[in-house]
Amino acid sequence: MDLSLLEGWQQDVRLFSNATGVITRREYPAAHQLVFNSRLLYELVTQLCGRHAGQKVIPHFIYNLQDEYKEEFLATYLAGDGSTESYKTVRSRRFCTTSPRLAAGMGLLLSLLDLDYSVYTREPPQEQWADSYNFRLVSRYDSHLNLRMHRFAYDGYVYDLTVEGTHNFAAGIGNIVVHNTHVDRSLMGPGSFIQTDIYGTYVLLEAAKEHGVERYHQVSSVTGDTPILVRDEETGEVALRPIASLDGEEITRYSVLTMTDEYQVAFRPLHRFIKHPADEVYEITYTGGGRLRATGTHSVFVFDGSRIVTKPVRELQAGDFLVTFVGDVWPEAQPYVFELRQLLRGYSYRGLDDTLRRHQQVLATVQARPARYTEPRRALHGQIAGTTVYRIAQTLAEGGYLEKTPGGVYALTQDALSDAWERLDDLWWDAVKRKLPIKRDRIVVTPLLMEVFGLYLAKGHCSPTEAEMAQDVGAVVFTLGREEQAALDKLVRCAREVLGIEPSIGEQESSVQVQYSSYWVHALFRQFGATAETKRLPPWIWTQPKSLIEAFFRGYEGDGTVKADGRRHVTTVNRSLAAELVWLARLHDLNMQITGEHYRRSESGSRRTPMARCVPTAAVVENLGCHQHRGVEISHKPLVGKDEALALAATLENPPERLMQLLNSPVGVAKVRAVRRVPGTVMVYDVSVPGNERFFGGNVPCLLHNTDEVYGEILEGRATETYPLHTRSPYSASKAGGDLMCLAYYHSFDLPVTITRGSNNIGPYQYPEKVVPLFITNAIDDLPLPLYGDGSQMRDYQYVLDHCEGIDVVLHKGKPGEIYNLGTGVETRNIDMARMILDLLGKPHSLIQPVRDRPGHDRRYALDIRKVQALGWRSRHTFEEALEKTVRWYVENEWWWRPIKSGELYQEYYRRQYAGRELT
Repeated sequence: MDLSLLEGWQQDVRLFSNATGVITRREYPAAHQLVFNSRLLYELVTQLCGRHAGQKVIPHFIYNLQDEYKEEFLATYLAGDGSTESYKTVRSRRFCTTSPRLAAGMGLLLSLLDLDYSVYTREPPQEQWADSYNFRLVSRYDSHLNLRMHRFAYDGYVYDLTVEGTHNFAAGIGNIVVHNTHVDRSLMGPGSFIQTDIYGTYVLLEAAKEHGVERYHQVSSVTGDTPILVRDEETGEVALRPIASLDGEEITRYSVLTMTDEYQVAFRPLHRFIKHPADEVYEITYTGGGRLRATGTHSVFVFDGSRIVTKPVRELQAGDFLVTFVGDVWPEAQPYVFELRQLLRGYSYRGLDDTLRRHQQVLATVQARPARYTEPRRALHGQIAGTTVYRIAQTLAEGGYLEKTPGGVYALTQDALSDAWERLDDLWWDAVKRKLPIKRDRIVVTPLLMEVFGLYLAKGHCSPTEAEMAQDVGAVVFTLGREEQAALDKLVRCAREVLGIEPSIGEQESSVQVQYSSYWVHALFRQFGATAETKRLPPWIWTQPKSLIEAFFRGYEGDGTVKADGRRHVTTVNRSLAAELVWLARLHDLNMQITGEHYRRSESGSRRTPMARCVPTAAVVENLGCHQHRGVEISHKPLVGKDEALALAATLENPPERLMQLLNSPVGVAKVRAVRRVPGTVMVYDVSVPGNERFFGGNVPCLLHNTDEVYGEILEGRATETYPLHTRSPYSASKAGGDLMCLAYYHSFDLPVTITRGSNNIGPYQYPEKVVPLFITNAIDDLPLPLYGDGSQMRDYQYVLDHCEGIDVVLHKGKPGEIYNLGTGVETRNIDMARMILDLLGKPHSLIQPVRDRPGHDRRYALDIRKVQALGWRSRHTFEEALEKTVRWYVENEWWWRPIKSGELYQEYYRRQYAGRELT
């Protein structure tokens, strides 16, 4: 570096700070240094510019200076850390930095000065060194090397924009609170705007103020092994699955078991699935053998007097009453029917394969070429070894899919061809029945068969190896004690009366083995698993009538230990099976719980009411106003059985309806035994249940509250930064209220708040209720474009990614307490926008259908964006470019928007918004 440059800087600093600098020479690497020993100067420079090389930033006020001062700043920077080079006729200046924020700032500064530049990253020669961002300023635009700094300025700062739940949030990183009030959901009423824009803002501001943070982030979830009961709405199958097993699946095809507002237990659709790592979780143990692990912020439902409320897991205490259930949940169902043809689908043997292959090849060829006889003859001739043309014709005629026409030739019929395929399936099934053998086509589930299924879970196993299955062994083996004569009799009777086979019985010194040696019977039983470690419940069993479920448990508990109070204890080594049995029992009004390595039924002969059939005494007394009435009294203990509470309520003329709903419901109590903190990184999961935001989970059912991701986001508002807020609709009023509340917290509590007010967004994934995607998707389908009034409303439409970049600039460069408008600065009439969409799609302008304008609809929004431009932000898309990109995206992504527009909720909204409002 030129020594005279250091001397000039030495004089400049002395003039404004009175600090004296000393110039020294360093030997290796050879350089001169200018050192100032001033505490004031040190604090000023580190506060404005950063402390270390990798943390350097451009002082924020630089962007607001006049261009001549920006140029002086840049020239001084390049003089100290730049080099000049020439290539042919192009002169360029180079400089580099290891600070990503300084690199972002330099890119913005160069853009503000309208200078051409390129930038690239270079990996360090050693792993511990930082990447460097290398700039090249050129006197002529170099398109080959150009890579604008928005890549470094924005990547990784704002991401994962979502619009979910009651409050709507965007994710980000850094110590920043960001709350999004821009819902603008026409499907919602004004109350939704107030709840999100004002109350949601208040909640997050209070949290930020209390904890002194700049960003509020909350994700509340349970660990992946938490069982939840789901129903596949496409197949109707029910299964108890670990929540993590839903990862990667189409979550909206499932429903989950939840509690309705009337305290009933029912399935409700799932909407969303999230997962994320957590540094610690809390383990809750509760009565019934329940065990659940969740993040500290995850809420569960607890009884609070007469109310059921949510409570964060980290605030739970021993003695709190969780919500569980025991009761008849399913409507009365018919016994399951096994269609053996479906159960054995895919079974074959060598001779059957050869026979079917010839028929299948003929049928497949004919089906692919529906034509006259001569064409399949040419297609099939020589393809099937040992088959002549005559035999092919004979096969076609015998199959019934060739018919002679009046012209004397044979032609194909599609109806006959379909019948031939069905006949081929019948041919397969008849051969299978003879081979195995099977004497029936279906089996109806009976109490005796359910008892044997239960006995199989407790004492049976299937031949599990591939070698055994290849030999069609398919043995089902039950091992009984010599004293278990009743169980032996049931096994023999079931084999002969229900299955139509003869069992084999082998006696050992201390046990008896009963074996069902039939492939198809093996297929029937292996639905329950093959060995003790793999035992499970099949999907069909969950919805069986209570009488069959009771028979199933009688079989399973056949060798259980009976206690003095009538409770049965059965041992199992399979934890997932134990959880399934508890859920199955409780869904059918049979109380069951897990204790240690046992599970137990606690109904028969029990001397006290199981806790799961109780409610808090306070809930009853607060509603009824008494412990006793007309000779009926309930206990003063914390819990009371629902039957006792109903008896007391029956003595009153008009007991409260909500209490009666609770007492007549399956809902009951599980008491928290302990809560302990478990450190260590673990993946956690959550699901969203629209409408009630709760679901049952755990090895013993416990009502959980699904709490979606919570992030702060910048508020969006109306008009210009200093223009008075004149709102004319509930939507705009609620947004203005959120703005004012944020500013109040800034002035009252010094909470660092910045506000952006954005113009109308357009771009991918915008819900088709909004005007641009609505017009695009309607035009694609040649449907009318419902245009409010004469279409002269003026709007500033900006591309959504430009908006995101603007938010990012304000997050990092904006001044607390300030408001920044984001837009293009260019207004477009809605009628012109509609015509442009039709032109891009090649559709006639006659599709535009004027409709009566909505109440409080503003005619013009105009934003002054010079303030945010001073921070270095520019909209990178013109309206024409943004609209063309948006139209192209909706044309190419019908898979996303068509299911939305075909949904009942959207159809109802569309009718409410536009039906009967056409203008002539």
